[in-house]
Amino acid sequence: MAKPASFVKKSLILSAILGMVVGMGNGSVFGIYLMANLGRGKFEGWGGWGAESYLPNTFNGFMTWTMLVFGVAFIAILLLALSGHDKMAQKKGHSAGH
Repeated sequence: MAKPASFVKKSLILSAILGMVVGMGNGSVFGIYLMANLGRGKFEGWGGWGAESYLPNTFNGFMTWTMLVFGVAFIAILLLALSGHDKMAQKKGHSAGH
C-alpha cells in the first residue's frame, strides 16, 4: 500500500500564501509600533516608489523588509507545525490521507 502524502506536502502552497499574508500583516503592525514610538527616527527618508521602497535606509524600505522577514518566518512556523502534526499522526498509526 502506498504511503499517503504528508500534511506538509499537501499544503505547501497554502502554507506559503497564508504564512506570507499573516506574517506580513504582523510585520506591518510592528512598523506601526515603530512609527508611533520613534517617528522617522534616524531613517534618511520615508521611502519612495518602485525599487526605492526596498532601500533599508528609508522607513518604507525598512518596513518592506520587516514584512518580508516576518512572512518567511511565519511560513517556517506553519511548516514546522504541520511537520510535528505528521510525526504525531505517524506515532498513533493514522495516515495523513484520512
